[in-house]
Amino acid sequence: MPEKDIPTPYNYKIDELDNTTYLFETNKLIGYAIKFKPTGYIFEEYIWAVYCYEYVIEVKYNPTEIPPPFDASFSLTIATIFNDFFRDKEKVVTYICNTADGKELARFRKFNIWFNKFNTNFFLKIDKSFYDSRHNTTYYNSLIIRQDNPFKIEIIEAFEDLIGGFDEDK
Repeated sequence: MPEKDIPTPYNYKIDELDNTTYLFETNKLIGYAIKFKPTGYIFEEYIWAVYCYEYVIEVKYNPTEIPPPFDASFSLTIATIFNDFFRDKEKVVTYICNTADGKELARFRKFNIWFNKFNTNFFLKIDKSFYDSRHNTTYYNSLIIRQDNPFKIEIIEAFEDLIGGFDEDK
């Protein structure tokens, strides 16, 4: 029996103009930017706010214009990038599932599958969602920190307070 191909992460590079953006191209020639956008303003009253980022996957180019097929190396590349980005144990990442096309639940589920597959208890992920009845939309949000983050308890409480505040208004 032939051996199955074992996926390997794609080669990536850090953007020369923005050291919180990682760039890579798949074997289908689809280019991606994995961005960690500074979001310290959300938690500006805390000393650790300078370590806060929002995680974003952006398709930079897709020559076929059709959605990419399953690619095991893609999720492995995301996991590798997360490990690189979190070299500093103080970093805080939030993930907010895009709701523009109504596929936010699918995005949330896919990210959870990736996280659970690659997490070796190095990271802690807290999920919080809230429903907006005015727009008939559920917003799925995640907080990701290292287990050894020195501000762990305070960060979790602030995240839960923030998302809980949105839920109360809806």
